[in-house]
Parts: sequence; C-alpha cells; structure tokens
Amino acid sequence: MGRHRAALWLNVLLLLFGAGLRFQYLIDAEPLHPDEALFATLGRRMVQQQDWLLSGATTDKPPLTYLLVGASLAGMGQSEFAARLPSVFASLIGATAFFALARRLSPHLPTAQLGLLIYLLSPIEIAFAPTVFQDTLMLAGVLLAALYATHQKWGWSGGLFGLAWVMKPTALWVLPLVMGMGIFSSWVWSAENSSPISLAIMWRGAKNFILGSLTTLVPILVWDVARPQQSFVTLGSYNNNPGRLARVDEIGARAEAWVRLLADAFGGPIIGMVIFIIVLGWLIYSAQKRHPTRWISWVIALFLVWYLGLYWLVAFSVRIRYLLPIIPFILLLVTWAIGELTSRWRLGTWFSAIAIILVMAQPTLTARPLSREPQDFDLRGIDDLATTLNHDFAGRIVYDYWLGWELGWYLGDDTTVWLVYFSTPEELAAHLQTETGARYLIAPNEELAQMWVYLLNAKNIRTTPIRQVHDFVIYEVVPPN
Repeated sequence: MGRHRAALWLNVLLLLFGAGLRFQYLIDAEPLHPDEALFATLGRRMVQQQDWLLSGATTDKPPLTYLLVGASLAGMGQSEFAARLPSVFASLIGATAFFALARRLSPHLPTAQLGLLIYLLSPIEIAFAPTVFQDTLMLAGVLLAALYATHQKWGWSGGLFGLAWVMKPTALWVLPLVMGMGIFSSWVWSAENSSPISLAIMWRGAKNFILGSLTTLVPILVWDVARPQQSFVTLGSYNNNPGRLARVDEIGARAEAWVRLLADAFGGPIIGMVIFIIVLGWLIYSAQKRHPTRWISWVIALFLVWYLGLYWLVAFSVRIRYLLPIIPFILLLVTWAIGELTSRWRLGTWFSAIAIILVMAQPTLTARPLSREPQDFDLRGIDDLATTLNHDFAGRIVYDYWLGWELGWYLGDDTTVWLVYFSTPEELAAHLQTETGARYLIAPNEELAQMWVYLLNAKNIRTTPIRQVHDFVIYEVVPPN
C-alpha cells in the first residue's frame, strides 16, 4: 500500500511540474494568433451571445472547441488566459492518458513514469498547450481512444475517437493507429496464444467502435445540418485539401522542411537525431528479442512512415502543428527503449530521469515560439490599440487590411467602431471616390503602410498619420469630395 501511495504522489508531482511549465506560458498572455482570435471570437459569439448555430458565420471546424472556449470566457472574462485555458487542461488530460497507455503496455511502473516525464517535457506539446488551436484538445481524445482500444473497450474507444474528431476532423488520420494498437494489444497476439482471430470478436469490436463514435458524431452532424451556412465538413475539406500531389521540384524542399520541423519539435537537431537512433534501435531490438510490445512498436513505426509520407508527398501546408498527433507515439517508443535499458540497472530510472531533465531543460524553457507562426509584424500592444479605437474613435469607420480577426477580438462584441476590410489600396481608393467625411486607416507599422499611403495620396485622398499606439499607426483618410 505504501509503495502504491508513493507512486501515486510521484505521478501527481510530475503532473504539477508539467502544469507549471504550461501555465508559465499561459500567464505570459501573448496576443492571440489570427486563427486563435477567430476561434475565440466564434466561441464568445456562441456562448455569450447565445448564437448557438453561428448564424451568418462560416467555419470549417466543428463547434465543440468553440463551446469550451466560450464557456471559459463566460466564466473568467475576456482574456487570452481564459481563451487558452481549456487547451492547457486538455494537455494535462492527454499527459495522464499517455501515462496510462504506457502503463497498460509496459510491465514496469517506473517505465510509465519515465514516459510521463518525457511527455511533460516535450517542447512541441508545451508550446501548443497554451493556445486556442484545436490540436491539443484533439490529441487528448486520440490518446484516450488509443488507451481504451488497448483495453479492448471498443465502445468507449469509438466514443472518445469521435470526441477527438469533433475537436478537429484531422483526427481521422490517426484512426488506423488507434485501431492497430487495439488489435495488436489483444490477447490473441500474445506469445502464449496460437489460435486464429475470431471473426465474431472482430465484428463485435468494430460494431461497438462504430456505435460509440456515433454517440459523439451524430449531435455535431445534426448541428451542422441545422445551420443555414455551408457545412463545416464541406468547407473544411475544401480549405484543407490541396487537391494535388507535391510536384517533383517541391519534394526535396518539403522533405527538408519536415525534417527541420521534426527536429524543432523534439528540441533541436541533436536531440532529434538521438531520438531517431533510439527508436530505430528499439524496433530492431524488440523484433529480435520478441519483446511483448514488438507488434505495437512496429504498428506505430509503419503508421509514422505512412503519416509523414502523406504530409510529404501530398501538397499539404508545412506546419509544425501537423506533427503534434504523432509525437506521443514516437515518445512511447522512446519510453519503452529507455525503460528496457534502465530496468536492468537498479538506479537506472533515476539517472535517466535526471539526464532527461538536464537535456530537455533548455528546449522546454524556450518552446513557446514553436506555436507562433511567422508574421510580418508584431502584435504586442494590439489590446491598447483596441482600447484607443473604442474610446476615441467610437462610431467611426476604420479601414483595415492587416489585423482582421485579431483586432476584432480585442475590440469586443459591443464595439461601435465600424471595422471595414479592403484587400488592396486600389480597391479602397475606388471606394473613397464617392464617400465624404474623414475616415481612418490602421496599419501595424509605418513601413507596411507606405504603399497604401502613397497610392491613396496619388488618388487625391489625403492620408495623414494622427496617432501611434506602440508600433500601430492610425491614419486619417479624407476623400477627395
């Protein structure tokens, strides 16, 4: 009993340690990324305005993440902290599921605890936990689905996988792995069993999985049908399907980009190379020694080849967050390899834990930029810009090209500022030819606004900077009439 209690407290301490790493970035309150601002705005609209069907809004994502974010905003007020909080909790749920999965498939408790430490120190997981992106929420559902599949609880696995899909539909790519892990963790694949797989057992498992998934999928699909707007399934397929393979001249550059992102996800090229060697060595060792996890290890390996090949050879965007669904399963292989090595050494687990912490300290503490996609300008101070506009430019027409959803989020739902988007300065100039009275143009900085100011002035539209908030510039725009 004492040993079990000590193990429980160690798990709790590890989770608190992981929570601290994630909350340090959550408290930083960096401005929302454009996609984060869009998701937070839709969540606020659903819950606080009770626009449950998002009437008039187009979305290519299911609504469950919007509901979670909206509920957090309703309970804690409008802030980056509240918008990102659900994802942090999902990250910790995912870590718990990862530990349970490692424990289910490993006979040694210290191996699973070592795996929990490795997962909690994962730079990419830490980076995306305090965000409004749906990836972390989806990943928690995938890990829980895999856990229940390995326990042969296919109904629960299907329901949880359906939950992952309604967080983010790209969970579908991980379905073969969830099914494979469940099948190859069954007793029929154990060394003691030589009987063939029963078709009745396979059918019962498939049926339960499908029925379980329908319990979470059907309500969301009913919501989708009830909306007057285009289906999120259709729009998501259109927005995310490149419709072509990578061209021959793209293949080399795409391979290099994905390898670089994989290295970044693990904390750098050296750590990435070490992990690759560990995984490759484990696959060879587990096959030669007929290790109990050899089947699942090779299922994971084949899935990784398929997944990375898919994102390499199909012309999907190259984004580091697309790697997030596969990272836990790579870490699972690393966990088994290190666990097998340290199980032969009395103090091996403790020395391994210390070594992992020392190696991962720098990547872990500098992981935040992994989730920040490059932008042409700095968003710091956008909340002050929104405050200035709401206070000093209430009821005015403000033109915008750069700030879109980000500024709309910070302006709030009750703003009286009329924010109008134009895609080119020529379109804005043509529009202003028939307008009267002073209007305003906002830009992230003077450098980006130069072309707009030049073209507007060339069309006899006087454009004058009247206010600067941090790097943001507010221009007064006076039409020729």
